[in-house]
Amino acid sequence: MQNLIKKFLSIRTFDQIHYWKVFFLCLILGMIAGCSTIPLHWGFVGFFFAGASPLLIISDRPNFQKHPYLMMWGFSFGYYVVALHWIVFALHVDWEAFYWVAPFAILGIPVIFSFYHVILTWIFGWAKSYGISKVIRFALIWLLAEFLKNTLFTGFPWASVGYIWSTNPIISQFAAVMGVPGLTFLTFLGVGAIYLKLMTPTPDYYRRRVIFGIIIFYLAVIIYGVTMLQSVEDVKGTGVWLRLVQPNISQSIKWNPRKAQDNIETLRTLSKGEKDVQAIIWPESAWPYPASLGETNQIIESIVSDNTILISGITRYGGNKKIWNSIGVYNNSGILMDVYDKSHLVPFGEYIPLRKVINQYAPFLNVRKLTHGMVDFSFGDDRNILHLPQLPPIKPLVCYEVIFSDEVAESSQGAQWLLNLTNDGWYLDSLGPYQHFEMSRMRAIENGMPIVRVANTGITGVIDAFGQVKGKINLMTQGSIDVELPGALKSRTLYSEWVHTFLFYLCFIFLLGGFLERLKNFKKPLS
Repeated sequence: MQNLIKKFLSIRTFDQIHYWKVFFLCLILGMIAGCSTIPLHWGFVGFFFAGASPLLIISDRPNFQKHPYLMMWGFSFGYYVVALHWIVFALHVDWEAFYWVAPFAILGIPVIFSFYHVILTWIFGWAKSYGISKVIRFALIWLLAEFLKNTLFTGFPWASVGYIWSTNPIISQFAAVMGVPGLTFLTFLGVGAIYLKLMTPTPDYYRRRVIFGIIIFYLAVIIYGVTMLQSVEDVKGTGVWLRLVQPNISQSIKWNPRKAQDNIETLRTLSKGEKDVQAIIWPESAWPYPASLGETNQIIESIVSDNTILISGITRYGGNKKIWNSIGVYNNSGILMDVYDKSHLVPFGEYIPLRKVINQYAPFLNVRKLTHGMVDFSFGDDRNILHLPQLPPIKPLVCYEVIFSDEVAESSQGAQWLLNLTNDGWYLDSLGPYQHFEMSRMRAIENGMPIVRVANTGITGVIDAFGQVKGKINLMTQGSIDVELPGALKSRTLYSEWVHTFLFYLCFIFLLGGFLERLKNFKKPLS
């Protein structure tokens, strides 16, 4: 096989290929790699290997080395187009108003993210390097690009390569040590081993040592995962029972005032059950009317029985025309006794960045947010831990707050479980809700504590500290389930304790060092 690949790549046509064909070839490889983000089965890891490995291999060809930026741009653009195309589904709620955003949602966002890869290709270089140097530089470029994507402009840590391992119960345990970035690094080591085996001109002895080292690292990760899963039975349940309600209310009628009472009746019906539970949990923005702290709600009083509380997504109103996307806690008297206000808001979804500047200098754009209403949501306090009767301390997360692994690790100090209320009804039956659920699974492993996820249209479920699903309601399904809250690990994981901070500074140092090195050698290409 190795000789066949080398013979195929020695065909003279590869030295005469036009530069735009370089781009499209790498685009196709990137799209193949992007298919690995589809969370159907962990075997889809192979799609990333099938895309990234050939990219490294063909980058050894002299003609391809002339176009390193086109290669990286094509590959990363193709990856993000496939991985993030579902974002455009959110526009269906008001297609007439937002149709013009569709090209940006499908192509603009991948262009921005792939631009990070191009810049880092310029800083570090990789096309003219060989052997382990090429592998390390390629992995470094991708890891730092993900760091920039996750950090800049409020961050968007979606479609990180490490998530392709989320449904592999053994290897995903490594997230407790190094988080998703560690799984991304693991993936590129595997890609690098294939490249080193097939194409590198590095001497056999040196190459075999590196490949052997990568195999040992993979074996260590597998042994760690098996060891962790053997301790599942040692982590006992909390004895706390929860009723999770998934109303499956269409986004087209969710905010329709004429349908408000019907929606409440749906929630009321699904909240009934024979088993005594300590809490009933509704999804994000489930309560269709404005809510205020300390108010008494007679409807909720009629729903919640003795010794039970209701946790629901609400829209909370305050003074000075402020509103918050919140999680509200009601007691059995219908009193809103505690709240958590969402702190990491979605740009253009929940607020318009630089709204005053846009309205002053470009009022004709008439830019408005995607969610209901004309007023921007206000920011809350992300470190708020809910201490409620009969329940262990909760770290609440609204919607996509759960995708920010470093923020979750920092803000969950003192909590014993994560609660994520979300409304993925925007994205219909696309890949978005499935990916969102898998990302929630990784937060449980990273922090060593269970996560309860309640979604409007799905996927609702309970995931233990090892990423195992203990109960689930499928996407686009109406229903409710009673589940026992799993227990947390006795001690915090390495990742949640300090590694997430270490990785942040490590990425910053690599970025700064690479940039200074490029400035130092500005007139000569890096090799």
